[in-house]
Amino acid sequence: MTVTKLRLHQNTEHEFSIKGYRLNYVSTVLYSIFAVVTLGLAVLPLYWKPNWLMFILFTPCESLLISSDVLIEDAYKRYSRRRLFKLSIRSENIWKFLHEKLSNDSILETSTSVSTDSVPFSLDESSRGVLCFTYQKTTYVISNDGLSASKFPSLATGLTTSEASANVKQGLSLDEVAKRREVFGSNEIDINPKSVFTLFVQECLHPFYLFQLFSVTVWFVDEYYYYSACIVVLSVLSIGWALYMTCSQQKKVVKMTKGDHVIDVLRDGVLGSVWQRELVPGDIVSIPQNGCMLTFDSLLLTGSCIVNECMLTGESVPVTKTTFTSAHVHSLYSPKYHTKFTLFSGTSVLQSRSYSNDRCYAVVINTGFYTMKGELIRSILYPKPMSFRLFFDAIMFVLFLVGVSMIGFVYTLVLMINRQVDVAEIILRPLDIITIAVPPALPAALNIGMVFAQRRLKRWKIFCISPRRIDVAGSINVVCFDKTGTLTEDDMEFKNAVTVDKSTNFVSNEVTDVKSISNESPVSVGLSACHTLTKIDGKIVGDPMDLKLFLASGWSYAEQGTGTGFDYESLAPSVVTSPKDRTGKTVDIAIVRQFPFSSEMQRMAVIVRDEKKDHFEFFLKGSPEKVAQLCTKLPGNFSQSLEFYANNGYRVLALAYKPLDTRLAWHKVHKVTLGELESGLEFLGFLVFHNKLKKASSPVIHRLQEADIRSIMVTGDNIATAIAVARGCSIIRKAMKVKVFYQKEDVLNFFPRHISSDTAFACTGDAFSALKSLNDEFLIAVFLKHTCVFARMTPDQKAELVELLQKSGLFVGMCGDGANDCGALKLAHVGISLSELEASAAAPFTSAIPDVSCVDKLIREGRASLVNSFATFKFMGLYSMIQFTSIVILYWYESTPGRSPVSLYRSGHHHIADVDHGRNGSEPHPVQVSPTGETVQCCYLFVAGDCHCCTVCGTDHISIHSPSVLLV
Repeated sequence: MTVTKLRLHQNTEHEFSIKGYRLNYVSTVLYSIFAVVTLGLAVLPLYWKPNWLMFILFTPCESLLISSDVLIEDAYKRYSRRRLFKLSIRSENIWKFLHEKLSNDSILETSTSVSTDSVPFSLDESSRGVLCFTYQKTTYVISNDGLSASKFPSLATGLTTSEASANVKQGLSLDEVAKRREVFGSNEIDINPKSVFTLFVQECLHPFYLFQLFSVTVWFVDEYYYYSACIVVLSVLSIGWALYMTCSQQKKVVKMTKGDHVIDVLRDGVLGSVWQRELVPGDIVSIPQNGCMLTFDSLLLTGSCIVNECMLTGESVPVTKTTFTSAHVHSLYSPKYHTKFTLFSGTSVLQSRSYSNDRCYAVVINTGFYTMKGELIRSILYPKPMSFRLFFDAIMFVLFLVGVSMIGFVYTLVLMINRQVDVAEIILRPLDIITIAVPPALPAALNIGMVFAQRRLKRWKIFCISPRRIDVAGSINVVCFDKTGTLTEDDMEFKNAVTVDKSTNFVSNEVTDVKSISNESPVSVGLSACHTLTKIDGKIVGDPMDLKLFLASGWSYAEQGTGTGFDYESLAPSVVTSPKDRTGKTVDIAIVRQFPFSSEMQRMAVIVRDEKKDHFEFFLKGSPEKVAQLCTKLPGNFSQSLEFYANNGYRVLALAYKPLDTRLAWHKVHKVTLGELESGLEFLGFLVFHNKLKKASSPVIHRLQEADIRSIMVTGDNIATAIAVARGCSIIRKAMKVKVFYQKEDVLNFFPRHISSDTAFACTGDAFSALKSLNDEFLIAVFLKHTCVFARMTPDQKAELVELLQKSGLFVGMCGDGANDCGALKLAHVGISLSELEASAAAPFTSAIPDVSCVDKLIREGRASLVNSFATFKFMGLYSMIQFTSIVILYWYESTPGRSPVSLYRSGHHHIADVDHGRNGSEPHPVQVSPTGETVQCCYLFVAGDCHCCTVCGTDHISIHSPSVLLV
């Protein structure tokens, strides 16, 4: 029988496959009887292995259409079972939407063929129902023929302006709202936290704790009361600590999902107030002028909004959102590329603005787990599994001990039968030998070390939501650092403006006091008006660099003001006014339209109007490389001047402008596209900022280098500035030469030969993308080995770099302030957020001290914890093997150890040693030799005497007793 196997999200970390099954009632009845006979023990393997449950109780199906359940296998060989259900779709609009969006979305792979074929998606027109299953809080749809499956599409998929604004006048009807709620559910992120009892049962059903229960039972029967009681107490404490950590994490995540607010929504042409949980995709909502919290993703249709997106980006700087206008009618909407038009769930609207006394309207595009906040919560609930050799080796070693115990079991059983001892002894002694060979206290002993390590980190104000990652931190051999806000101060100082001398066409006029520039000069207007600042509660807020420039200009800012000659109220959100010149005159500039900064585009722009002029003006500000591409003519020393400031560690922006055609009317200003404006610009000059290194940056980088841990800078800044900062903090040593790769051609023309040790690479985002596209593993390996600076990197590229480093076999740490670093922080083996905002919830470590000193401390404590874990493992293993050998010899001579001495020795000696291991802290500085992460190595595991590797890896002392001591 050919079983259909569907594979979704191929070649991504979210890839998984599904197979259809239906319940076999005969097998279920027989297995239930067997489970009762075995007192439930037969259920445990099926609890641990869902794929075994499907194999025993279910029958594979040729088609998903006749299946009752699906078995899901993800990219990491984890299995789960999900029920299939029928979803009725009564909404005509949603049914049409599904037909349009689901075509060619799925890939079929059969179990009898390795080839994959694209299968067109078909739906049953007659039933108006679709077969679905839910996996990781996401609904997936199965086609009518059962040969393809796809994620239930978001309403935002392929949305155009006309589709988004179709119901802007009337909104949805109440009947349509009810039908959509049947499909999309309520607008809630419901994670259903597990009860304490459920968590307790799940923890107790772990194989280690079940083995402890078995061991304790055997010891109680054999009258080892003291030791049994000690193990019970230790296990209860260990389980309690695990429950406390799990419940604490659950509470944090639940707290992130809570919050419901009233908002005005347009339905049947009537504006009314509803709770946000009652919204459905397609609803038209009115954003209040004084702002609100959002629990849905929406596309702005009219007006503009000032939004705080710290929950998503970790950066509390207000961001301006503008209207998705008819200028984008031919552009399919994508939340990833149209963020400046999108209001995301979890963000706070500080202020909304509307024109001509109209309301600020937005259309709801995503609700629940389909929102940006829902995606963040999902990534926390279902993290990528962590692969660490120590954990794998621990399991392998325990299995080895199980094998040894089985040999001892058979030996003891045969010995006792041959000697014709009592039946109780024949049963008890072989079982006891199993509990001796496999140390039942091992998980509790390892947990003791984690508790002490976490306490030490808290003293450094480093907080951890994933304790197992502490040991992983001990294996880190490369750390990626963000620049601004991480290595350098977040608050940059404006140094000067460097303008163009028109007589020589050179950038040569350094102006420190920009107030001295004429008010009517384009440079002065650009400094004061080219920004996205806003005034909230009487205070001007916005991007720190914009604010520095504006304050330096000396101009004043007013919201929705009116000037003489023109009424700005209907079209201009704000007006900037110059100080009085020598004649007592001022200049009023209306900021008519803003194009907010985009990290992908690396620039922002505004359209302004001077009340005394008959035309609009366009100003653009951004990275010099991008601005240069849009200017008709550049100064003769453009490159040399930029290189001079960048090489000295300054942050440099470029400013350009052009007057617009006098025929451009007021009502057309909000319809023109940025692409239509970005041509024929006049270069005005450079804006130079001084970005100081944080005091901790250089010492930490030095200590990491001494410990043979690589440091890499990953930033969105100019590459020359990044190189200068890298030299300043010694990521690039001053004597080293730097080979820079600016673009694709530089990568294509590079032929790696002998690369000297005093040469470092620096690479831009464009060159990095070209490198990835080549799929040349050798060339990628060369770049990863020698590149110290990655500049002009987008958030996605930062995450891609972390993945490449991991694939090359490195253990990667990532340290960032949360702004645009979330993806890389989540993907790294050890992510350290310097932001305590909610964006850091996905990072396993958060530092309350916002500098990179936490990296040094975490690696030192991680190495100490790793060595302590290794020492505990070594001690417990040696202890078990020595005791096993001793007992086997005693059984041969028809003798057994005394109960009281053995109980006291077991409960006192090795538990004191476990605590002693866990309490060992770290050296003041990490040293060059990293501790081993491999447990299953005879040369490490069974070495006698003190563990020499503990000293070199950074712990004060480790009390590892020699076998001769253990035999006493």
